[in-house]
Amino acid sequence: MREQAPNALQRLLDAGGTDRLNLIRFGVISATVEPVFLFLVSEFRLRPTATAAHALYDAFCAPQAPARLATLEALPPRDLRLLTAIGAFSDAHSGAREMHDVTHTESPPSSRTVVANTPGRNLFDPLVSALWAQPEGVLQRLERDYDAALSPEANLPGGRQSAAQRNFVDRVWCGRLRPRLVAAGFWQLSSIG
Repeated sequence: MREQAPNALQRLLDAGGTDRLNLIRFGVISATVEPVFLFLVSEFRLRPTATAAHALYDAFCAPQAPARLATLEALPPRDLRLLTAIGAFSDAHSGAREMHDVTHTESPPSSRTVVANTPGRNLFDPLVSALWAQPEGVLQRLERDYDAALSPEANLPGGRQSAAQRNFVDRVWCGRLRPRLVAAGFWQLSSIG
């Protein structure tokens, strides 16, 4: 988490309502995924699950992620902390599933297994801090240029999507990311696109 006082962009994300939805929609239609990621991390903190952690990592953090964040220094292969955490979590998660399959029981896993397979709420916090710490990063540009009084479309340069932005929405967001993220429990995204 950020140590600084919240800025206008963070206040929009924290406040909720139409202004937050407009910011998230702007992030999608402009192919500027950082505000979408920040929103999803705040939702993840409320309900951290293995499925949600893997969906966030695969969508935004993995080396071949379709919506890879613009903070390369904090992502694999340059920074392996998140990859290590996800890897350790994946091993524990798959081991518990195999153990359950072998026993063929319908009983729930022990509380010890559940704790080992539940990701920490702060799993993505170092990455969020890295995004905010970039002096000329995406979030700082949004803080400077995004006008919450305008519609998401009006915030686009020239008020129109580029061909690359339309392609991102049609093929990447609607085709791959949104279905995966909604299935992982981020149902609020089902109408964004």
